[in-house]
Amino acid sequence: MGFFDLDEPYYEPEKPKPKTKRGIVFDLAKGEQLAKEGMQQVQDNNPDFTLQYRWVIDALPRGWIGTSEEIQKIWKPMWPQPHHPNCWGSNWGSAVKRGDLVMLPFRQPMKSPRSHARKTELYKKV
Repeated sequence: MGFFDLDEPYYEPEKPKPKTKRGIVFDLAKGEQLAKEGMQQVQDNNPDFTLQYRWVIDALPRGWIGTSEEIQKIWKPMWPQPHHPNCWGSNWGSAVKRGDLVMLPFRQPMKSPRSHARKTELYKKV
């Protein structure tokens, strides 16, 4: 059998497999979908908090600039706390996705001691 013999079976080279770490396939679309589902689940589990949070965001004056941490500072003395800390980020993310808040190209250190002064993005109410 020669090199160009068409009767010989042809084997395609193996396609590269997705990179994995500990057996996990990296898939951006799947990760985004899981994040969306997780945020929705957090909000579904605490509908009263979600509704109140939306009222607070809606009540912010147009042009307000700040962080999620500042909303928590306003919130804590006036209303009950959420059942889980993830509620803060989930509802903040929803406000961004709705277009109520837009991220600015600036960051500032957080003030809570538990945040260890890490920098967080500033947002503007539109």
